[in-house]
Amino acid sequence: MERLKRRDKLFVCAHRGYMSRYPENSLLAFQKALDMKVDAIEMDLHYSKDKKIVVIHDDSLDRMTNGTGKVADFTYEELKQYRLLNPDGTESEEHIPLFEEYLALTKNEPDLMHFVEVKSQPLAHQLFEEAYLMLEAADVVDRTLLTTFDYRVTLAAKAKGMMVQSFATDKMKYFDESISEAAYFDQIDVIGLFIQTATKEVIDHYIANDLQFTLVPCDTLADVEHAVEIGVNILASNELASSIAYRNAQNTLKGV
Repeated sequence: MERLKRRDKLFVCAHRGYMSRYPENSLLAFQKALDMKVDAIEMDLHYSKDKKIVVIHDDSLDRMTNGTGKVADFTYEELKQYRLLNPDGTESEEHIPLFEEYLALTKNEPDLMHFVEVKSQPLAHQLFEEAYLMLEAADVVDRTLLTTFDYRVTLAAKAKGMMVQSFATDKMKYFDESISEAAYFDQIDVIGLFIQTATKEVIDHYIANDLQFTLVPCDTLADVEHAVEIGVNILASNELASSIAYRNAQNTLKGV
């Protein structure tokens, strides 16, 4: 993941796949992102009731499927009966995928980076350990950015030598308040930023502390231009067209 530390090249990450046009975190959204030649795909992991690692952002079914209830209250076989929703709210033919299905889909993509978010939950550390073994078996640990809002997982991932993305301390769960900002920055490699609050002053502060950063969402040309202007070069996008076109033009111009 040394290439992710480069600041002279633009990278585009498909945030939950190509989620502006297809059901988020679905195999279809991931495939469509691959078709767009993204540099990375971001996805979110939860446990089902029977401890299968499933790819879904929320801890409930309500927003993204035609079902209701907590993801952790259903076995995977039960979860498969529900359909993911399209961006317009209609039902798709897509089901909640297993993490292993995502890894199978992307196994022939040797340059793809995987931004894997372990969601904060009671068994987050256990989920991380199991997901790590799957990443190791797929031989993609060295192309994985482990993302989390759970400080316990931050430490566990760093202990394994992974590249880690976390967030400002006020957004982290289970954070050790006795840890100084400098010590925290030594424990992470990338900090996640939101476009609504990202400024050049914020970016410069993180650069001074040798951190890289992602910015979400970079969906329009204006978003992308703002990101580049303040010094961001990892664009997490829901809508990929503008960011991909800008990346291609800029990287070609720079010869990188």
